[in-house]
Order: sequence, then C-alpha cells, then structure tokens
Amino acid sequence: MTRGGKINDTGSNRRMLATVALAIASLTGEGQAHTERIVLETRPTSRIEDGQVEATLHVANRGATPLRDWHVEATLPDRRVRGEDQEPLEPGAARTVRVRLGAAPKPAGVYSLIFTTRYADGGGRPFSVLNHIPLVTTATDSLEGPLTIRMDAARLRWRGRARLTVRNSGPTPIEARVRLFTPDEIACARATETVLPLEPDSETELRLPLRRAGALPGSRYTLVATADYRHGPAHWSAATSAALSVEPVWSAALGRRVAQACALAALALWVLAQCRPRRAQHRRNPAARPVFDWAVAAAVTAWIAWHLYPRGWFLDTLAVGGDIPAHSYLASHLAENLFANGRIVSWAQGWWSGFTMFQFYFPLPYLAMALLGLTLPFNIAFKLVSVAGLLALPVCLLAFGRLLRLPRPIPSLLSIVAIPLVFTRAHVMWGVNAYSTLAGMIANSLGFSLMLLFLGHAWRDADAGRFRLRTALLFAALIASHFFTTLIAVLVAALMPLLRPAAGFRKSFRVLAATGLCGSLLMAWWLIPLAVRMEYSVEFGQDWDVLLHQTLPQYSWLLALGALAALL
Repeated sequence: MTRGGKINDTGSNRRMLATVALAIASLTGEGQAHTERIVLETRPTSRIEDGQVEATLHVANRGATPLRDWHVEATLPDRRVRGEDQEPLEPGAARTVRVRLGAAPKPAGVYSLIFTTRYADGGGRPFSVLNHIPLVTTATDSLEGPLTIRMDAARLRWRGRARLTVRNSGPTPIEARVRLFTPDEIACARATETVLPLEPDSETELRLPLRRAGALPGSRYTLVATADYRHGPAHWSAATSAALSVEPVWSAALGRRVAQACALAALALWVLAQCRPRRAQHRRNPAARPVFDWAVAAAVTAWIAWHLYPRGWFLDTLAVGGDIPAHSYLASHLAENLFANGRIVSWAQGWWSGFTMFQFYFPLPYLAMALLGLTLPFNIAFKLVSVAGLLALPVCLLAFGRLLRLPRPIPSLLSIVAIPLVFTRAHVMWGVNAYSTLAGMIANSLGFSLMLLFLGHAWRDADAGRFRLRTALLFAALIASHFFTTLIAVLVAALMPLLRPAAGFRKSFRVLAATGLCGSLLMAWWLIPLAVRMEYSVEFGQDWDVLLHQTLPQYSWLLALGALAALL
C-alpha cells in the first residue's frame, strides 16, 4: 500500500522475517520425536533336561505401543536358533517365550547364552534387545574361571567405540575367543569375533569401532561381550554387558545457539533493509519478491536431498527395502514390453503364476523410469524417479500457494511444511514421507506432488471461468499416479465452486466438470478395462491391523483447530 507517495512494506518485511525464523526452526530440528516408545522388560532363564537345552525369556511390554512382528533368538558359540513368530504384545501385557536349542554343547562346562529379541513398533520400525545368562552343562562350584572380561559404557552420535578389557589372572596362558554382540541398530565396523592370546597375569584392551545403523537419538542400547576359552578339560565363558547411549547429532543446546545467531543475523538484515529506498529498490529489481520464495524452496529441497543419501542414487546397484525389489520388477517389465511391443498393460509371467501387469496398478512412475532408463542405467533411473516425489514436494507446495495467489510469505511457509511431511515417522505405508516412499509407496508420493499442481491450476481455472487443457493433462497424470491422491483431489476440487470464485458457482462448476471429464477420457484406455475387470482384483490392505488416527503426527490437533475455525 502507499502513504503520501511512499511504499509501506512493513507488513511484507514482518512476514518475510517470520518466514526466515520458521525456516530456521524447521531446518535446525532433529525431526519428529518419538513419544510412544516400546519399553521392554526381559528376564532370561535356561535349563537342561535329558541333555537338551531349553532357553526361556519372559518379555513384558512396559511402553505405550504394541509390540509387533516379534520373535526371540538364542545364541550359543556353535549355534543360533530362531524362535517362533509371536502374536502382538499389547502395552502392559507379558509373555514367556521358549526356544529349544537341541543337545547341550560339548565339552561340558560354562557357556554364555545370548538372547536377542527382535520386534517392530507401531510404525513398523525394527528394533532389538540383548540379554545374556550363563548356561552350566556340568557340576561346578563356581561360574567364574581365571579369565574376566569388562566393557565400559559407551556413547556415540554417528560413530563411537566399544572398549573391552580382558584379563587372565591365572598362572597359565589362555587363548580366548572374544565376541561382541550388538543390537541390529548398531553396527561394528570391524570383525566382531577375535581370537586373543593372553599371557599369565596379564590383560589386553580391545577397541571396536561402532556406528549408527538405525539407532534412535536419545536412546540407550545394551552391548554384550563374551570370552570363550578352554581351561583344563572344561569349557569356560565370561560375559559382560554395558549401556550404549546414542546422542543426538544436533544437540538442543547447539541448535538453540545456531538458531539465536541466525535470528540475530536475520534481524540485522531486516533493520538494514529498512534504510534502503523502497521505490528505487523495487524499480531496479521488480522480480525480487519471488526470488526469496524460490530460494526457500530450493533450500528445503537441498535439505531433504541431503538426508536421502544422494551419493547412493548414482550407484548402479539394485535398490532394496520393503517392497522396493517388487517395484523394480514392475519398472523393468514395463520397459521390456513398452519398447518391444508398444504396450503398457501386458502379461507378466514372472510374478505369481502370471497376471496382467499394470491393469490394476498405476503406470506413470514406472513409465518415467523406463523412459529415463534409455539414457541412464536402469537402477539409477529407478532410484531417481523413486525419490522424485519427495524432492518435488517443496517446489510443488510453493507453486500451489502461488497459484492460489496467497499473500507472502504463505507460499514459502508451505514449502517449509515439506520437512515435517517428508520426515514424519508416524507411518510407513501411506506415502509422501520418506519412510513409506523408500519402502515402496513411490506412486503415492509422486501423486501427492502432482495433486498439489493440479489443485492449484484447477482453482485458477475455476476462478477465471476458463477451461485449460494443461489442467486436464495434470488430472490425467494424477489418475495414472495413484488412486488415493486422485480421490483427495476430486473431493477438494468439488468444493471449489463453493469458495466464491470470481467466475461464479455455475461457470466454475462447468469448467471443473469439463476438466475432470477430459482428464478421465484421456485415461479411458486404462480406466474402462480396470472397471470391467475389477472382479479379478484382490482387496487392498484388508488384513492390515491399522487405525488411521494412530498414524497422524502429534501436531494434527493444531490443524484440526484451524479447520474448525475455517468451518465456522
């Protein structure tokens, strides 16, 4: 607005400052915290009856999340036995699991029995817990031999070390087999088994490098080390355990200091900006306003890409994890039949007992992989398209805000919203976030970005009362990406004529109806056979034990308050 011939940009500057502050707050965070963690209490026992070893582990779930997909493994120096898969263990419940390990190990003596409990939380993220107890296979007055082992408590951010001290207090040399057991979330960069010669009355220290392999910041894990050796005619084993604390890479104190410094810098730049002549500034650079918005979107995209291990995108290796190998077959089969026979829907003999590939699934992402594979190795093309939906999300959110002509800095704030969307750990099956996309929800993640572009252009068309083929093409691409995002887009677009567009209700309704009809006709070659042959499809996720409200992030109630205010 203008006052006395001068441009008043105070409101715009305040909004810009708010954008910078929110960007700083988002980018300096560690991600959404886990508030509902599983806390296990385990009590191991063992017994030998008729020469057969039976290991027993009593497991109690003291957390607030059910224990899913879990089982117990028992390990002796010469064997590892996996127990049966267990039914979910609800919060507050307990269960006793038995694992039969067969005949008692030879020679007789004292052994260390290691228990590993592997499970998944409510979001499907895997975890493991270690325990150990002695297993005595012969009569003995003491469980302790001349060799002792000690392990110090350890800490790590990305990397750390486990320090073991093995002491031989006996009068004769001993050759010990030292092993380090780590939970699945912690990896050891060196061999975890070492044959260690020990002279009489001596000790040796081992330092084994550790690194995070899925461990959660702020968590504590248990490490177990054993030393097996022969002393006289008997077998002996010494065992120890220690706590490993996983510290956040970005500590809260450091984050606050960086945020404060950035906020002060932003404030200083804002104060300096007030001294510049506004009219001359905008006259010299009329495009200065959108540059800031696109810079924010580019920064958010770079942030997301950095966390998705970009170096691995350009390795010609097969992507794995979740359902990803099956999706690799989808793309390779499409590439083979598209270029050999000119067909997208075709018979796939290599899956199940053969069925019509892409008759009941969405071809667009895999068509993009096949076409990109003409210039790049197939595995690299597959990876690039797999993460394309995540990388496009900040830009599509920004474009959505600009297409709706929302005042600044709302478009920039929308692009920043991509961070909690991509990195939320609330679910692993609904797409959009990294956890579900890298497990196979490629089509849904790409469809979400396309949905934003379609809705922005649909509102432009409805507001202007003008049909544009570009919007119909976007709708056809959305249909070819995923039904879930298509359904959301249709429901949202149906409300647009009620939002008082400039063209009026009737004209905007006709434009949106024509857009939907045109997009559907462009995909009729796929939609009509899909509808006719629907009886040959199977139910989707019918046996999933999932409550949708449990997958929503904690801050959803804030969005609910905003939706209630908008409804009123």
